[in-house]
Amino acid sequence: MRQGQLQFHVKWTGYDDPADMTVEPEKNLLDGAKDVVEQYFKLLGGRPEKPSAQPKKRKSMGRPPKATPEKQPEPKRRRKSRAETAATPPDDDEAEAGGDGDGDSEETSTWVPKSKSWENEVELVETIVREPGTTNLLAFLNWKNGKKSKVSIETCYDRCPKKMLKFYEQHLVFKDG
Repeated sequence: MRQGQLQFHVKWTGYDDPADMTVEPEKNLLDGAKDVVEQYFKLLGGRPEKPSAQPKKRKSMGRPPKATPEKQPEPKRRRKSRAETAATPPDDDEAEAGGDGDGDSEETSTWVPKSKSWENEVELVETIVREPGTTNLLAFLNWKNGKKSKVSIETCYDRCPKKMLKFYEQHLVFKDG
């Protein structure tokens, strides 16, 4: 819902590219696709209801009520040395960036050089991916020493901007027009 109006993510017939999908308000679809909208509501089990406007409650600073189960405390993390802190951005999480069995290659690590500029140390930017469940982008870098690592995109923009530009230039797609 946007501004109290039901919206649909529409895949148009004959347009298979996900970039061609659009978000349309319901009133735009009632002229030519009313039956499709009705089938969709049947599939959902009825028309979605508008969320009721409830005032936001202030969060308590005290303990949560005893009726709710308490969270398990997260394991303590070791402190980073100053060299590690300077080499990795503060928003990078070692547990997420390391090969912890979440499907990443075991040879990909969080290793980065201590130098301020990485232009002479990065062989190439292999690919850029979105971190699952977030909007954060991560770059997979191949280093001249043979190592591979996963680094936040903002760090790459600061430390190896020419390599990032080269990656984007190699992935440009031009349309005839």
